[in-house]
Amino acid sequence: MPLVFAAIAPHGGIAIAEACSPGQREVAAATRAGMAELGRRCAAIQADVGKVDDAVRLVNEGVAALGTLDILVNNAGIEKNASFVDVTEADYRAVIEVNMSGPFFATQAL
Repeated sequence: MPLVFAAIAPHGGIAIAEACSPGQREVAAATRAGMAELGRRCAAIQADVGKVDDAVRLVNEGVAALGTLDILVNNAGIEKNASFVDVTEADYRAVIEVNMSGPFFATQAL
């Protein structure tokens, strides 16, 4: 179970485990199962927070599934490892969307 979920579970926390890629879906499912074992609620929702509509949907579906969201941990992030002159526009935009736009609009949706 990811550390942030392990930290909130003993205090009555509920969580949304977001997943974009197939490998992350397995982690989200395991997180949901781990939270359930501790008697806590957790919604596993597939979303790409680099897409504003998905980031907003993630929050809305989380509220619908859990009733409320008191804390939002914007933990998604990507990096494109390249020298300054080799960064493409697509890589730059992907980093900005996931690391800045997604968290901004997810927080705004609260």
